[in-house]
Amino acid sequence: MDAASGACRRLHAFTSGSKTSSALTAPPMPRTAFIARLLWSAQAGHTRSSPSNLRAVSSGPRKPSPERLDAWTLTLERGVGTAYGTEAELQATGAFRAEVFPDLPVATTWQNLAKVLSSGPSALPAANREPPFTHYTTRRGALKVITIAANLRSEYDIERRLVAAAGDGVEAAGGQRANVLLCVSGSHPVRTLPLVSRFLCSSLDTLRLAQRLRQRGYIPSATQLWVVANPNTERSAALLEAKAAQGASAVLTQPPLDWPAYLSWLSDAERRDLLCPAPPPPAASHFSKLSSPLSSTSDRTLVTQPGFEGSTTGSNSRNDSDDGVEVDGARGLRLLVGHPMLSSAANLSFWMALSGCSGAPAAQALLAEATRAELKGQGAVAQYFEHYNRRLAQQVLARGGLGGLHVMAITKASKRMVLGMLGDGTLPPSAS
Repeated sequence: MDAASGACRRLHAFTSGSKTSSALTAPPMPRTAFIARLLWSAQAGHTRSSPSNLRAVSSGPRKPSPERLDAWTLTLERGVGTAYGTEAELQATGAFRAEVFPDLPVATTWQNLAKVLSSGPSALPAANREPPFTHYTTRRGALKVITIAANLRSEYDIERRLVAAAGDGVEAAGGQRANVLLCVSGSHPVRTLPLVSRFLCSSLDTLRLAQRLRQRGYIPSATQLWVVANPNTERSAALLEAKAAQGASAVLTQPPLDWPAYLSWLSDAERRDLLCPAPPPPAASHFSKLSSPLSSTSDRTLVTQPGFEGSTTGSNSRNDSDDGVEVDGARGLRLLVGHPMLSSAANLSFWMALSGCSGAPAAQALLAEATRAELKGQGAVAQYFEHYNRRLAQQVLARGGLGGLHVMAITKASKRMVLGMLGDGTLPPSAS
């Protein structure tokens, strides 16, 4: 922690000016010390894969624009680093219209950051053992979504990553250009320090920069801009409204582990008329019955949470007026709700911490239920989470208002559950 504390004390020395507007011809910020270089640029190996010079995209013939999400959509969270390529079986199903690649910082907790800083350059991500993010590939026909996290990057560095992901240089170097840029603030632990956010770029800054690059021709005008939201902690949709105003066309959410908070957030987003009309999932198989009934305790936890009954109306009955937010010529954002595909109590704890809802009563009740299931043995806990994942999908679908689900299966067990849910129709595939 001493190493991390020392780094934080020196934060101001290399964050000054990070919020100022930068021209494309501006030189990168100085990085003479190792700590500055680590915290500024070692987010995802951008120094290895970013172009040395920013240039406008060519004026030659354009490829067809990627389709807008005007039909029911499943998206898939892809693994990077040593996990890259582990979703091959899920990709082969053809159920996912888009594949999302994260932009991870060098560390997401203070403890891990301290280890990195105390270990020196050898602790940097093993960039040489994985392809650069420009060469991540999707299943043929799927949208490639590259996350652009502000983290501790300057505006210049954010611009470099945006162009590296979606500019002409990607295909010229043999990579796959991003169809979509997912603009997020990032999860670097330094961002949690008091007042630090005033000196660091945010997702709104990233959206603004991406819009400017599109307007100036550095990335194709067809490049979609997506954002994220956390209904577990955002008590209103005000932030989402600001992102819509900056040109976002779709929003991916953290999993709604705090169900009452999700209902409140979604209702506010609908009240502000931020969402596109929700397309129906294909056929009617998305309400397939479970192979075996849930226990009464599970039913109480997952179905009768406060505010669930009587709340099945969603965006299908809204957004009929013409005064909604205009996004790329179409009104509203497409809502893609995150599904964590839980596989254990530890996995649930991870998602609760990541979603910031560890203290929420609804999330605590889920964790207590999962812990009791684990006490009964592996068979009981596997059955519990198979039922939970199906029930969560059904519950989100029944509430309505969404245009799809974002599947985040990070364990082998969760990937098997996804295949099972696709097979029995509980998880509706993307509409063809």
